[in-house]
Amino acid sequence: MGKMLNSFGLITGIFLLVFWGCEEKKEIVGMEQPFEISRIILPAVVSSNSNTPFLFSAKVTHPEGITGISEVNLLIADSLGVLQLTYPMYDDGNTQNQNSGDVIAFDQIYSREIVGSQLGVANGKYQVSIRAISSSAEVKESPAQMVEIFSNQPPEILNYSFPDSILAGMTSTTISFTVADDDGLNDIRWVLLPGFITGNPSPAF
Repeated sequence: MGKMLNSFGLITGIFLLVFWGCEEKKEIVGMEQPFEISRIILPAVVSSNSNTPFLFSAKVTHPEGITGISEVNLLIADSLGVLQLTYPMYDDGNTQNQNSGDVIAFDQIYSREIVGSQLGVANGKYQVSIRAISSSAEVKESPAQMVEIFSNQPPEILNYSFPDSILAGMTSTTISFTVADDDGLNDIRWVLLPGFITGNPSPAF
């Protein structure tokens, strides 16, 4: 990956994408799923001065399906474990609750988008966990994960080079981005490139 550095903090990345065929994944259906929380996705950092939503999500299953789940909540506690904020999470495809950030309704993925500038808590390190309550009042809670909240400027994509078509097979394709960050180059962790198939809201890669 080539880099261009100057006093304004620029980084240029070159990405080579190789597309190839793969076997279709098969899943066994009809098996009873336990009441559990898995596939938790949390941001490591939330900017307290950003108006961009940060997505929190987790997969919650129950033997009775969605009817067996009463509620799923996102819990934010301080470094001592004292609860500071509670947010409900939804599996509604972002239709009934516009701030859920959920993509596909009733796929067992519960989501919640949070805007950093609206948190109303002091900057610092927080313990974040997911709590699910079943219809029979059984409670499951995930282990707490650390999320840091502090003032941080978002990076900016200055320009990019992207082809208008990508050939299938082993042919490589070059894609490049130039990214700036007022907080310095070390603040840029990665450039994420999701690919979508028309009509499907879930990333293909």
